[in-house]
Amino acid sequence: ISNWLVGYFALSEVAITLLARKWQWPRMQASALLAVGIYAVAALQHLLDSEGPLHELGGWLIWPLGIAAYYWVLHQAQSRVYDHVTGVAHALTGLLLLSVLHWELLWLAGEVLELHETWTFSLMALLNIAALQLIHRASFWPIVDWPHAYIGGISSVVGLSLGLMILASFDSAGSAPPLPWVPILNPLDAMTLIGVLCLTTLWLDLGKLYRVMGQPASIRVAWICLGLAGFVWLNVTLFRVLHHGWGLTYDLEAMLDSSIAQTALTILWVVVGMLVVIVASRREMRNFWLTGGALLVVVVAKLFFEDLANTGSLERIVSFLGVGVVLILIGYFSPLPPKAVKAE
Repeated sequence: ISNWLVGYFALSEVAITLLARKWQWPRMQASALLAVGIYAVAALQHLLDSEGPLHELGGWLIWPLGIAAYYWVLHQAQSRVYDHVTGVAHALTGLLLLSVLHWELLWLAGEVLELHETWTFSLMALLNIAALQLIHRASFWPIVDWPHAYIGGISSVVGLSLGLMILASFDSAGSAPPLPWVPILNPLDAMTLIGVLCLTTLWLDLGKLYRVMGQPASIRVAWICLGLAGFVWLNVTLFRVLHHGWGLTYDLEAMLDSSIAQTALTILWVVVGMLVVIVASRREMRNFWLTGGALLVVVVAKLFFEDLANTGSLERIVSFLGVGVVLILIGYFSPLPPKAVKAE
């Protein structure tokens, strides 16, 4: 029933638009834009009634024609109806279309192809990535004519969804049968790396669209978030390597209780801290250097309170002497950059 309701309102909105153009009645034409709400209600009813995917019961024909008819109505409303009403209608239509595509893709991956949950999850995220790429690289109507609706509205929602999916993917060990797990060259890691690049592009484009997002403070926050995401991803990748290579249980508590995992974390953090300090010193990035230095301080604290907690005094002395030598060498070859001098 819900699919036929969409077909009925698709015909109604087209008829209303034609009559409004003939009678020169803008408010009547604006009423045709309300059909996107009916589409959303119909899709929600279809979902709650568990009637299967939308393409069944004639939906394979009704929904494409309904969406196409509504975009035709939006095109006819260009410069004839209140801009804010048309902009909201564009944003809601795009989000509805993406929701329908996600629904159908989920059914296809689970019911037809019977893919592993890792592949299904990656495909869902890939659809979000494709939507972001289309919106931010398109040079045709309606995207270029309604940037606030598509970049400011749809992309922001899709970007938030993609970010949450990336965070949720860290809870998975990354197994994707029938293929063996390979670091970086697996669906979850590939999705994460591409997704983070898309989110960075989204932030930069929002900075061009909204002045607040383009302020130096906002850009600094974006780089901090990007750095934290990269650091977390490195730790997750390390845990996955330990899980697939050494057979450790992929669980945070189990990893933290493992001496192998603790040693691997220490080595990873030392390497990351050293690279950050060296790069920051070469490029004279004081705050970046302080970040790497803080990570090395955390490593020293971790060595004292965690890694060497159950060892003797001699081992602690040798370990701290070794760490001290590393820190001295870093301070000598990569000293803290001076503060920037402000012009008078």
